[in-house]
Amino acid sequence: MIKQNEKGMTLIEVLGILIILTLISFFVFNIMNSSSKQQSEQTKESLQLQDGAYILKQITKDLRKSFKVTSITSGDNTIFYFQDQTNNSLFIYEYKNSNYELYRNNVLIGKNIKSLSIYGDQTVHLDFMLNNKNFETSITFRRGSS
Repeated sequence: MIKQNEKGMTLIEVLGILIILTLISFFVFNIMNSSSKQQSEQTKESLQLQDGAYILKQITKDLRKSFKVTSITSGDNTIFYFQDQTNNSLFIYEYKNSNYELYRNNVLIGKNIKSLSIYGDQTVHLDFMLNNKNFETSITFRRGSS
């Protein structure tokens, strides 16, 4: 009589375990990769919103201190002068359309700004596009009688 050694695993059992482990690893990797991409996209979107909010906040604050806004377009650049009652420039914003940058008093405050416009008299309408997200607001000058 021949004794069979039943302590080990057959080749088919080993292959079955390898296939199951490979499938589980594949699904775990896909889930981790997908969540990593989603987290990266959400972080990027959050930073875009923070950049836009910062720019809007800064311009709004400066507009509130100003009496009027005038603009000059020269080539690809638009310069916005935030002025007091005697036409002195309080703040100078320069939008460079060629490289999509916004400067406040010669200090860079925004990149990847696709467009920027400030227009109006008593109410200034501010709208710009930052990384394909549109930001806009209206600001009414609060002036007392002089």
